[in-house]
Amino acid sequence: MKSFLQTIQEESVESKLDKLGHGKLDPKRLKQLKKDYSEFKYFDIEDWQQFPYPKNSSEKTKKEIQFLISLGQFRTDWQNEMIMYDLKVIKPFKDYLDEYGIEIDFTRIKELKEQSDPIILSLKRHYDRPRPKALAKELGLPLDNFPLKTAGTPSYPSGHATQGRLISLLVADEVPLEHRRNVLKIGERIGEGRQIAGTHYPTDTQFGFKLGEHLYNLTQKSMEPDLKLES
Repeated sequence: MKSFLQTIQEESVESKLDKLGHGKLDPKRLKQLKKDYSEFKYFDIEDWQQFPYPKNSSEKTKKEIQFLISLGQFRTDWQNEMIMYDLKVIKPFKDYLDEYGIEIDFTRIKELKEQSDPIILSLKRHYDRPRPKALAKELGLPLDNFPLKTAGTPSYPSGHATQGRLISLLVADEVPLEHRRNVLKIGERIGEGRQIAGTHYPTDTQFGFKLGEHLYNLTQKSMEPDLKLES
C-alpha cells in the first residue's frame, strides 16, 4: 500500500509531465495562421478542439514512444522518402503520375493544401503537444529522431498526415480507378514516415488522417456546411 507521501510525490511528477507542452509558434508560423482558408470556411474549429491527445504521463503515451523507438530500424530504408515528404508533400504524387503517364491539374490541389495550413496550425497551437523526443527525454526513454526541417511545431495533429490524406483523396478522384489504391497508399506513407522519423506519435498520425478526410469532405460541393466530426 502506498503511503500518502508516495502518492503526493507521484502526483507531482505526473502533473509536471502533463504540463509539458511544445511552446509558442515562431513568427513565421504565426504569420501562416492568417493565410486564406476560404475553401474551408465551414470548418468547425471548436468541434475539433474536443479531442485531446493521451496525457504525457499515461501508459499509452509511453507505449507510443517505445513503438517509435522500435521504428528507428527502418530509417535507412525510408530516408529518401522522409526527406522528400518533409518539404514536398505533393511531389510523390506527381512522381507516381509521371511514371504512369497520367496528367492532372494540381492547381486546385495545391491551393487546398495551402489553405489547410492555418487550420492545422490552429489545432497544433490549441493542443500544444510536445514532440516525442522532448517527452522521451523527460521519461528517460532513448528516442532520437531523423533530422527534419519541418518539425518545429506542436506535435498534435500531424500536419503531414493531414495533408497527405487530403491530397491523396483529391488526386484519387482524378486518376483511373486502378491507380486509386496506390495513390491513397502514398498519402498513408507520408504520415507513417513521420513516425519512423521519430517526430510524431501514432495518435498524431491518426488524428491527422481523420482531419484530412474531413477537410476533403468539405471540398465536395454536396457536403452541408454544418458537418460535425463523427465519433
